[in-house]
Amino acid sequence: MRTSRHPVRRLFPALVLSLLLASACGSRLSDNQLRLGLGGSAVPAGNSEAALAPTAGTASAGSVATPSGSDPAAGPSAASGGYSGGAATGTATTPGASAISAAGSAAGSTTGATPAAAAPAGGSRSAAAAAAGATSPGAKSSAAPGPGLPAPGQQPASPASDGTPIKLGTIGTFSGVLGAAMQPGLDAARAWTGYINAKGGLANHPVQLVVADDQGDPNQAVALIHRLVEQDKVLAIYGSMQPSTVQAILPYVNEKQMPIIGTCSCMNATATSPMVFYAGASDKSGTTWGHITGIFSGTTKRKAALFYCREAVTCSQYRDGIRKYDGYNGLKIVYETQISLAQPDFTAEVLAARNAGAEIIISVSENPTAIRIAKSAHRQNYPVILSTQHGGDDSRFIADGGEDVEGTVYSTPTAHWVTSPLMADYRESMKRYAPGAALGSLGSPMWVAGKMLERVAQGFPAHPSTADVLKGLWSFKNETLGGLIAPTTFVQGAPNNDLANICNLPLKVEHGKPVPTSGGPEQFVCAPKGLS
Repeated sequence: MRTSRHPVRRLFPALVLSLLLASACGSRLSDNQLRLGLGGSAVPAGNSEAALAPTAGTASAGSVATPSGSDPAAGPSAASGGYSGGAATGTATTPGASAISAAGSAAGSTTGATPAAAAPAGGSRSAAAAAAGATSPGAKSSAAPGPGLPAPGQQPASPASDGTPIKLGTIGTFSGVLGAAMQPGLDAARAWTGYINAKGGLANHPVQLVVADDQGDPNQAVALIHRLVEQDKVLAIYGSMQPSTVQAILPYVNEKQMPIIGTCSCMNATATSPMVFYAGASDKSGTTWGHITGIFSGTTKRKAALFYCREAVTCSQYRDGIRKYDGYNGLKIVYETQISLAQPDFTAEVLAARNAGAEIIISVSENPTAIRIAKSAHRQNYPVILSTQHGGDDSRFIADGGEDVEGTVYSTPTAHWVTSPLMADYRESMKRYAPGAALGSLGSPMWVAGKMLERVAQGFPAHPSTADVLKGLWSFKNETLGGLIAPTTFVQGAPNNDLANICNLPLKVEHGKPVPTSGGPEQFVCAPKGLS
């Protein structure tokens, strides 16, 4: 990383990446090199907005939303933060846990399928509530379009729309080191926008994506969310990718009843808001479970060492959550240690873990640190299995880790972007609208958040409002989006942390490829009741 006269200030953004799904921290590349490596645009000196423009050669569909009172060609001001219309391109089932095939019909869907039996005892609250949409463990799922979702190339019937644009706001930290980490989510949001506009828009309204870069500054985040809601009058926030600033905007979105659909799930503060709607497993219980889901179906090993970062409080929170599973299904945590994300080597820690008899290392960190842990272990001829968070489901993780991450177990909160037929549109749209961008990571949940919007739009009147978006979200009762997520329920006025779903899809790296270990690419495993 580049040097700075303010090393502490410069280090802080990298440290909060402990819970991000992918990170540039640990690299010696410049910010511009990191962006280019992620398929983004280089940032000219003094203009962070250039990173929000489509990458060279990127196809564009739909129109570009111009923020109120701004020149679309101008870069961001120091006062307002980066702000742009962006591009409108635009089965070994664990005892006590519940394996759920999310494909098929959810309760209340238009397909009218017969509800399945209730989840087995010991399943999560969401699994127990899944009287519909859940099948028995090990069941295979369908690759058909989601219940009520349009087939490829088709658009659902809509009341006489006048074709006026719908504005969606995407707010995040899209510059600096954090910007490189958030880029996959932004790329996916743009890809979905292009995809839906190519199909005729959302309920026959073209979608305009208004992108706001808070540059990691909470004050700018507050100013920008006000501007998105009050001046640009966005219908909803499609993605908050704010690992260090989301807590600043939550009071405002709660007051204004402005839904955030899709988030990076990298700050536990989102779990307290009734306006944050997760596309997949919730935070913090869902993410805690995601760190260890893969252990129970991907390996017979059960003695684990727990490595968690000291720089971010969320690392300690996840450590506390994982500790609750000590003793569950034979899992035994025999050693734990706090680590630093700045460490180049973990030889001392892995030797201590080996001496304690650990067969698995659970890494509560971002991907580069997890890879360095694995490399440190293997240099000592220590054949330990790495278990990490859903950031491991990233096209760069296996490529960067190579043989050192072979056998790693992890999970993802949505149907798998590599192996699931249900994610074919995501793969194709990323090729078209974000060529060369990283896949997975924040991207696949953001794509699925777009599919949530498609489901909500089926109930839109001719002129939809934010209230119509909320009405649609609150109608989710064991909703699976046809298999993209585990059965999900949103309750009006209630924080969605433990009411949405606490289920993940477990995976294992085998022969350099991610392989689902629960029975299929849409076969979710839910946290056991009472431990989440």
